[in-house]
Formats: sequence, structure tokens, C-alpha cells
Amino acid sequence: MISYLIDLFRSLCVGRPSKPPTAIKAEVKPLPRQMATTFYKGDNLHWLKTFADKSVHLIYFNPPFGTTQNDWDHKLDWTALFAEFDRVLRDDGNIVIHCSVPFNYTLIREAPRPPSYSWYWKKEKITNPFLAKIQPLRNTEEILVWRGRSKAAYYPQRVGDEERTFTSKGNNTTYYGATTPQKAQTVKGHYQTHFLDYKRSIDGFATRPAELIELIIKSYTKEGDVVVDPTCYKGLSGVVAKSLGRRWVGIDLHFFPSLLLECSPPSQKALNTLVNA
Repeated sequence: MISYLIDLFRSLCVGRPSKPPTAIKAEVKPLPRQMATTFYKGDNLHWLKTFADKSVHLIYFNPPFGTTQNDWDHKLDWTALFAEFDRVLRDDGNIVIHCSVPFNYTLIREAPRPPSYSWYWKKEKITNPFLAKIQPLRNTEEILVWRGRSKAAYYPQRVGDEERTFTSKGNNTTYYGATTPQKAQTVKGHYQTHFLDYKRSIDGFATRPAELIELIIKSYTKEGDVVVDPTCYKGLSGVVAKSLGRRWVGIDLHFFPSLLLECSPPSQKALNTLVNA
């Protein structure tokens, strides 16, 4: 176990390297099904370039918006990133990205095509009270979705426990066009709308609750599918993906997925001790 931890901490290269770490393999093959989680420390564009073509089912992340003074909150190269997203994404895959004003306009403008649709996450509190006398206060975050090249995967989730029975005779209207008759069927709950009402789960710089992450992952993947988080922070998306039986790949330049590994990142002193052991 000790040697495993030494190798792990060496390979993760905790810190901020000026170039991608060389201790990790430079080529990433499609993840075998028994490999549940993988983490790469360094520049996400660098690591994405090493992924196999059409090997990813879902790219889902909460990127830096570039709107604060934090040193990690810097603008990403969206033109280059989308080129890699489209290469590694399966034809039926999806790209799902959190954003808000004004960052969402930058993201849409620099993406190679408009998003296909969006979700809206309503939070329990306002997010920037300093704008109260300048503009309406915000409590909603947009989640943009870019569908894959062919019929993208989507697995609609049901919410609620109420049972209802419905049927349809079918008709032909100028509004929806022709519809076919449907036999009577009983279902529980109703399909999830694009409006999501979740309380924030604040952990450092992260606010996404596990329930929201679970909904997104379930909506776009099945067990065994590959989920990539290019700015994974503490790795909460990996924890959720692993619990759902998905294979997860996380990348981060500045942070260590301590939640996923159930430990705190080693200090630089401790890392130096390990490296020099």
C-alpha cells in the first residue's frame, strides 16, 4: 500500500508544472471496463489530445468562468478544446457545460456551432448581491448541451412518485404533424423538465450538488460508459460517476481530486519526501 501511494503521488505531480508531467503515460487508450476512475494532473488540452478517437460518451464539467480574481479562474481556449471534444466524443455523445452571464455568451460565440439546448439550474439563493443596484439579481445558472454528430444519447429521467394512466387516439394536426395511437399505459412520475431546482452544495470553489451531477450523468450515459470532466476540481463528479457504475476521467491543472481518493492532497514537503525516498 505504501509503495502504491508513493507511485500515486509521484504520478499526480501535485503542484503547478509549467509543462505536462512526464511521469504519466503519454498515450491514453480507451478505458477498460474494469478501470473505474482515472485522473490526469496538468493541462486539459494536452491530455485530451492523447485520448483515442470516439472513446468518450459524455463530457460534463463546470469550467472557470473567467469572472473572478482567483488565479485558477482563467479563460480557456474554447476553439481548441471543442476541436478535441468533437474528436474524442462518440457520434452519439454529448457535451454538457455549466455557464452563466457573461461567460455563456463567450462560450457560445467561440464554440464551433450553437448549443442544441440548455438546462436551467435555479439555486436557493442569489449569487452576486453586489449587483443589486445595477441589474436584477441572479439565482439561475445555465447548463448548455451540444449534441453529438448523429442521434445523441438521451435517457429521460422521471421525477415524482405519482402514478398516472394515459392513452392517445392519434391525430394529424398542423401544429405537431401526424401522431400514432398509443395504448393505455401507467407510469410513475413525470419526465424531468429543463428547469432544475437544487440547493447548492458549497465545498471550496464548487457549488454543484451531487444530485444535480447524478441527474446529468444518468440523462446521457449508461453503466460502463465513459464520462470526462476536464476541470474536475476535487473530483465530486468522479465520486458520483463511480457510484453509478460509469468510467470516469478527470483532468485538472490546479487541484487534486481529494474527494475521489478520500484523502487530502499531500503537502509539497510531503511530496518532496516521497519523491526523494
